[in-house]
Amino acid sequence: MQLRNLLLVIIVGSMISSCSFTTVRRSPDHIAALRDKKVIVLPPKVEVNMIEFSGKKHRMYDFEYYLEGIIADNITEILNDNHLKSKFLHRREIYDKKLVETDGRIQDRANEILGELYTTASMPTKQAYDIQRNIDCSIASDLGAKSDSDVIAIVQYDQKSKTTGAKTGEFLMAVLGNSGNNEAAERSIMLISFFDAKTGKLIWSNLALDEKSIFGAMTVGKNHRDADAKHLRTLMTNTLRPIWSEK
Repeated sequence: MQLRNLLLVIIVGSMISSCSFTTVRRSPDHIAALRDKKVIVLPPKVEVNMIEFSGKKHRMYDFEYYLEGIIADNITEILNDNHLKSKFLHRREIYDKKLVETDGRIQDRANEILGELYTTASMPTKQAYDIQRNIDCSIASDLGAKSDSDVIAIVQYDQKSKTTGAKTGEFLMAVLGNSGNNEAAERSIMLISFFDAKTGKLIWSNLALDEKSIFGAMTVGKNHRDADAKHLRTLMTNTLRPIWSEK
């Protein structure tokens, strides 16, 4: 799923104050489908783009790899803190268990489903709490059997960050009376979803948005890593907060 597409619509969705809207998507029986189940976490998918004043995007592949490592190091602890018995499936295990193709097909199908469900961030609660969507049960069950798991967890993170030149250019445009681009200089989305490892059914998903300027330097070091890990842990925790809610 291209999470960056949500950046164009998520602000509008998040401004909807009515309690009849939600960012959660879930099946009606999500609590029973998650309680006391063994969760296998697939390697996270991360995309980071640096955006120039002209609008040209540059993928930050090294930084993506760095953030994938932070998420992988922290996600199982956070899931366990949320009463989800989880284990991380490392890429080496995926290769050893001959799950490379299965992992790719699950991620692709999940992207397709989540892309359709999150064309906007918020959805009417009645509709959002009655989701009936599935990935292919054969590929889900293959992963479930080989990883001894009941539930598959997929973590996706997308971030865009504007260069200093872009920020300065927009400021000057505003000074000159032109509105410029009013989007936040930093913006990121975390999306966490769970699928049944036997039937492939989407059990629960939710996203969280952050607009703080935390990764603007795009540098890697111990101090930055500690700060980035703290932020990502908070973002993952916020995403999972409503998971046991029946309302």
